Amino acid sequence: MKLRRETVMLGLIFLAALLARLFIAFGSDNFSYDAYFNIGQVEGIKANLIPSFNYGLYYSPHPFVPLFHYILAFFGMFIPLQLVLKVLPNLFASLAVFLAYLISLELTKSRTAALFSALSAGFIPVFVLKTANSVSEYSLAVPLTLFLVYLMLRLDKANSIFLLILSVFALALTHSTSLVFVSGISLYVVMLYVLGSSPSRAEREVILFSVITTLWIIFLFFKEIFLLNGFSAIWHSSSSVFSTLNLASFNILDAIYRIGVLTFVAGIFVIYRQVFEERKKGVHILISSSLIVLVMISTGLIGLDAGLIYLGVFFAVLSGEVYEASFAYVRKMHISRNLPVVYALVMVIFLLTSVIPSVLYKGSDYFDEPSSSEVAAFSWLASEPPSSSVVFADLKEGSMVPAVSRHKNFVDTAPSLSADVGHRVSDLNAIYSTKSQVAAVSILEKYGISYLVITKKALESRNITGLDYYSSACFDLVYENSEASIYRSLCRVG
Repeated sequence: MKLRRETVMLGLIFLAALLARLFIAFGSDNFSYDAYFNIGQVEGIKANLIPSFNYGLYYSPHPFVPLFHYILAFFGMFIPLQLVLKVLPNLFASLAVFLAYLISLELTKSRTAALFSALSAGFIPVFVLKTANSVSEYSLAVPLTLFLVYLMLRLDKANSIFLLILSVFALALTHSTSLVFVSGISLYVVMLYVLGSSPSRAEREVILFSVITTLWIIFLFFKEIFLLNGFSAIWHSSSSVFSTLNLASFNILDAIYRIGVLTFVAGIFVIYRQVFEERKKGVHILISSSLIVLVMISTGLIGLDAGLIYLGVFFAVLSGEVYEASFAYVRKMHISRNLPVVYALVMVIFLLTSVIPSVLYKGSDYFDEPSSSEVAAFSWLASEPPSSSVVFADLKEGSMVPAVSRHKNFVDTAPSLSADVGHRVSDLNAIYSTKSQVAAVSILEKYGISYLVITKKALESRNITGLDYYSSACFDLVYENSEASIYRSLCRVG
């Protein structure tokens, strides 16, 4: 009965996490700005069966690993694609609940502590709000990473190595943050030697295989962008140009809030305790992975939100150690009758610091999506005859141009093979800030821009009300609604 009761509770946690995600996803008819690149690729695979690495509507080829897109496109052949894009990524992400439970149970041998770890993994605010409505590869990459950690703890079990080999390929073909896992297990080996221990033969072999395989796949797909822009450019939305935008607004209290206060405190406590007091070998895989993420965040090798997602998931699993130690202390003090009170107190704190922020908070930094009026503006452009001309839009709106309007975009946040992305971002800001019509027209002519989509959000983010150089002689207002205006450029320099 005990096992059955805990199994039911685990199922309820999974269902609650999935429903919370679907509540957010279906709370809007649109997707977040980050979703549109992946949506375009899924539609392309569904139509042509091959990825569009050199999709002509993007300002430059955009390398990526396509397994996640193939999975969505496959289900999109039998189920309405809109439904697939809303449901399937959230179903994948919610699997983190089961995997956190299994890893924590393996480490603590306590089903109660493992249930609290599962609950923590299901409601990490940044993970929920950044993947619930963004068709994000992280929704699959994070559970695969946890599955690999679980297999690392069970290498002596039947079929574990075979499953690990398949999962390494799957993770490397899902997202470039597969390097988080291989970097973490590499540091894990170093930590073992420093602490006077050593990895087993099986661990050495699977770690070597994982590192070589992942690096080979990543280099195969990203070699051109790697050689052009350096190591950091292979991370989604966090190349050297864009990572600084994330780190500029970094605040430790904000990071704690995004991970969840209880989860963050528990994770830090376990790391301190394991490094300075205890020596539990299995826990060091998660600790080394957490340290790798911290280094990647601080050096800009991974975007801030992506780093906090991984850090939050690792801390959620580590928190099982704190829960087990706390519950054991209560039992040791012969006040076990108070355990239900302790459980209830933990639940209240968790609800206030993780569940509520995950479901209800929709601040612009956490949950950023276009309004229906903005989408309508880009959709209107689709009725305009396609040409070799370019459509100007704000940086985060860039992927909407090809995906919604079917025109060529000027710049976006996805890593690309363009060597001038920094200049494009600079010129984009100049379009909004310059007071000179000649300077603005020169930039538009330089890139062959024929249309400008100017949204209310883009203007408000720069504390301006309009384009100072606008005149009806040079810019024809061809479309307007409450949230966006579209101008056709008419003038030429000289």
